[in-house]
Amino acid sequence: MFTVAGCQAHTNPGRSSAGNAATVPIDTVALRATHDTRPGSDGDNVPGMGLTVTLLIATVVVLVAILAVRITTYLGFPSLLLYLALGVVVGSSGISPEWHDADVAKDLGTLALVVILAEGGLTTRWRDVRPHLALGLALSTVAVAVSVVVMATFMIAVLGMSWQVAVVIGAVISSTDAAAVFSVLRRLGLPPKVTGALELESGLNDAPVILLVTFLSVPLSEVLPWWQIALLIGYELLAGLLIGLLIGRAGAWLMRRGALPSAGLYALMAVALLLLAYEVAAVSHASGFLSVYVAGVVLGNANLPFSARSSALPRRSPGWRRSACS
Repeated sequence: MFTVAGCQAHTNPGRSSAGNAATVPIDTVALRATHDTRPGSDGDNVPGMGLTVTLLIATVVVLVAILAVRITTYLGFPSLLLYLALGVVVGSSGISPEWHDADVAKDLGTLALVVILAEGGLTTRWRDVRPHLALGLALSTVAVAVSVVVMATFMIAVLGMSWQVAVVIGAVISSTDAAAVFSVLRRLGLPPKVTGALELESGLNDAPVILLVTFLSVPLSEVLPWWQIALLIGYELLAGLLIGLLIGRAGAWLMRRGALPSAGLYALMAVALLLLAYEVAAVSHASGFLSVYVAGVVLGNANLPFSARSSALPRRSPGWRRSACS
């Protein structure tokens, strides 16, 4: 556009400028292109926080969150409560401006849930939860379905909601919070059966609930028949399980046979493999959340090498495993 306007201004000096922006002298066009002061242009500071201020605030929040673990451990209450309070302070209810970008909020929430499930899978001790696998699966599927039905029935009969909205709300509030369970449950000293079953349930229940909410969060005329929804949920859960197992086992095999020159690279590789498990499942229209949790369990319980030099002999599992830190 700049070149065409400049050529027209140079070759048509006699034309009127009324209704024709091409009569502006080329020097003026170049000046405007270089010193554009319109909001959002390259030469203008976009209103709002810049990247530097955003990174500064994010860094302070992360440091406070890390130090909060020490404080809450000393005081004896869950650090999750302090994180919630910190979120209220720095969120739109506190010092941050109003947030209206639903797509960005969804992406950030998805990424946060992937990280939570990945950490939960890596720190899950398979030998502790394996005896309670059947109970954990029942809680994450049958119990969640019963909770959805009970809550939806109540909201339809008592509150007069439509069945679609009632089922969506019932699905949202039926599953336990993975972050709360992973951070609180392991410190309570409950019986192993209760701890193992609830730990599995909290890592597995997000996948079917999110799928149900996704299928129902459409206009009523586009909602699929119930049997199609059931088949699709079954396919996505089965495919996500298989993808998580495959990437977890392949990643463990690769990490055992490819000695890395630095111990810290193993943790980075584990994170990359877990993100890969989510993305492969998402591209395959499978449950990425189930895939990343299963891959985390496989990697976290594999006998992986840990050495500072590539020529060193394999040792115990790397530092991200909870068994090595406890």
